[in-house]
Amino acid sequence: MLSLLLALSCQDYSINDKVVAEPIIAPDFIDFGHLRSGHEVDSRQIIFSNGGQAPLHISHIEIHGERFDVDTDGFTVEPLSWYALDLSYIPETFEFNEGYLDVYMEGVQQPISSVWFQGWGDAPVLTVEPPVVDFGTLSEDCDIDQEIHFTNNGNLDLEINSIQEISSIPQQIMVDYGTLPAFPWTIPPQGRIAFWLDFESVGLSLHSLDLKVASNDPLEPLRTISTVGETMISTTMVETFIQGTSIYVDIIWIIDNSGSMRQFQQKLAANLSSFMTLFLSYSPDFKMAFITTDDFAFVNNQTFLSSDVNVVGDSATLINSIGTWGSAAEQGLSSLDLSITHNAGWFRQGASLVAIFLSDEQDWSVNHWTYYASRYTATYPNGSFLPYAIIGNVPEGCDYAMPGHGYYDLVNHFNSSWWSICDEDWGSQMEDIALSIINSAAFILDHPNPKEDTISVWVNGQEITEGWGYNSNANSIYFDFDSMPEAGDSIEVSYEIWECE
Repeated sequence: MLSLLLALSCQDYSINDKVVAEPIIAPDFIDFGHLRSGHEVDSRQIIFSNGGQAPLHISHIEIHGERFDVDTDGFTVEPLSWYALDLSYIPETFEFNEGYLDVYMEGVQQPISSVWFQGWGDAPVLTVEPPVVDFGTLSEDCDIDQEIHFTNNGNLDLEINSIQEISSIPQQIMVDYGTLPAFPWTIPPQGRIAFWLDFESVGLSLHSLDLKVASNDPLEPLRTISTVGETMISTTMVETFIQGTSIYVDIIWIIDNSGSMRQFQQKLAANLSSFMTLFLSYSPDFKMAFITTDDFAFVNNQTFLSSDVNVVGDSATLINSIGTWGSAAEQGLSSLDLSITHNAGWFRQGASLVAIFLSDEQDWSVNHWTYYASRYTATYPNGSFLPYAIIGNVPEGCDYAMPGHGYYDLVNHFNSSWWSICDEDWGSQMEDIALSIINSAAFILDHPNPKEDTISVWVNGQEITEGWGYNSNANSIYFDFDSMPEAGDSIEVSYEIWECE
């Protein structure tokens, strides 16, 4: 017994020492660098060493991060031995990837170690814009096109090797490569090329064309661009209206009162009768006032009504009283906006608002013209805001007048009309403005592109071949004064639609 005890006392550890594994994992970070996606892969080894006296039991491995792969099953490393675990990186496109793996030991809830890694995939990337083309439904004989853009959003040269066309028969959607060279095309990183698809809407109702684009984009080497279009054989539209009692409109003149405006104010006053005489012949229900480009208040606090006996003379007198002592920074769009806000009780519910700007300079309002356009539309939706302008020609201006930027943009935005402030004959201008207001209050068609030569009009079931017209700016049917339907009459308009835009 004594000899046994002496033998045990000579060992390096006592019977109470615990024999354990000592894991050593290296490296703790791996950088795969740059690989050419679709052509190159890489694999690195993670070494698990056991410096302890007991076996090292790895229960499992968890990996996080895309494009990396490793065997996640457990394994055992004997004392003073090692085990090599392969970690692979397979990039698929132009990308940066990173991740990590956690190592779990048997009987331990938390990972005993983590290894981090990263890598870059180098590749060309084909981006197609638009990826799908739908020409919609077009009238027969329309011919429109769509530009297609190929962009290389990768970091290696993109090779377009071929484009195969698969079309419905007969082929009505054609590819126009313009001056592009024969295949293959090479597009450098961030470069772009363009070509066109042309659709001639004839024949069968449905047309299609698929483009099969073969490239060296490793993620999608064969890309399909789907194109469809439809031919509308029957295009006739019929709309019915009931004639109302009168034109119901509020009119605001916004007059530039800066130092250079005397001659133009006098011209407006002298020719206002041309506007009012024609306008009044349609028996409108109107309310009219004047403001200036630096003050939203009504000039002389005066309002003109359709019932006024001397509205022509009184309004001309008012124009001549405006004067030219106003601000040189004309802000007509802002003045109108403020007038609508501060004089809200003046404007009649249900009435359209006609705004007529007169200025020899551009608008200098604080905000961009689009801000005021949205403000006007919010108050007067559904086409009930009608701006007109007498301004300097855009873009070159004219004698003594700058280009009327701002006013010009607003008018075009609302598909309305403008006239040159430098024209000699303001009488015809005033008549045109009156007719534009009258026409805008006429019968607006639902479809914005009628074939004008197919429009027919019936009043109370009888076709009317004269005494009416079509206003393309307002997309409406209007009647001459002596042909105006009476209140309660039914008006029917038929036309073929033109869907080429």
